[in-house]
Amino acid sequence: MGLDPHIGVHVSLFSAFVYAGAMTDCYDDELWSVARNCMFPPSSFEAGPAEVAACLRLSQTARGSDVLDLACGPGRHTIPLARAGYRVTGVDYSGSYLDELRHRVDAEAKRRGRPLDVELVHSDMREFSRPGSFDLALSLYHSLGYFRDEDDNRRVIRVLHDSLRKGGDAVVQLVGAESLKEGFRPQISVDLDDGTQLIQRREPREDWSWMEVSWTFVRDGDERSFDLSHRIYSASELHEELSAAGFSDIALYGGFDGRPYDRRSDKLVAVAHRTS
Repeated sequence: MGLDPHIGVHVSLFSAFVYAGAMTDCYDDELWSVARNCMFPPSSFEAGPAEVAACLRLSQTARGSDVLDLACGPGRHTIPLARAGYRVTGVDYSGSYLDELRHRVDAEAKRRGRPLDVELVHSDMREFSRPGSFDLALSLYHSLGYFRDEDDNRRVIRVLHDSLRKGGDAVVQLVGAESLKEGFRPQISVDLDDGTQLIQRREPREDWSWMEVSWTFVRDGDERSFDLSHRIYSASELHEELSAAGFSDIALYGGFDGRPYDRRSDKLVAVAHRTS
């Protein structure tokens, strides 16, 4: 789960939508149901294949490898990976998203006339355990940093590391603290296509390592609010956390195209290697 600039609203609202899926509500399926269409519009699925291709290129993962899609959501990366000939395990806590993805997998298999090599696992990503089983582990769409307890966020990074075989790679994509500071606005209101107004209120804390975030959906006089606060990583902090989990040869980029990372980058992409 998580959000990215490809949400189909307007790219200038990128920093408004980056913090999906956190804290007290991250295991509330009502949140994911209410926010489904603004989190994952058609444009986000259209962007999925190119993002998958970039991850495979950056990690140099061979066709036919085993891939872990951690916090896979409704599968905008899972299915392109399977189409490209990879064996994919998608892990998510949202039952509704896994149901949607299961339908997508079945429809794709019917269209192709043969099954996709996809396994779906309903699990807390802190608890998922399949040591040494994958050649590539993905944490995309700002799916890292869900938890107020820093040890929980570190557990997720260790899951990425421990799930890999020796010589495997993890690709982590989020938004860095450096770029979030540029043009920051504490409140943003967006009118969604279905007539819903989304109001997001944000407050950086702990020297920009934490963002208090609330999302309020207003439609026909009905309001529903969710706490979507999130851990924010600078490039150096992400590098440090990946290294502490046992990764080596960590490369940081400012996009899936491998450009250098700086404060103007709308993505922070890390490629980290497991050597032992």
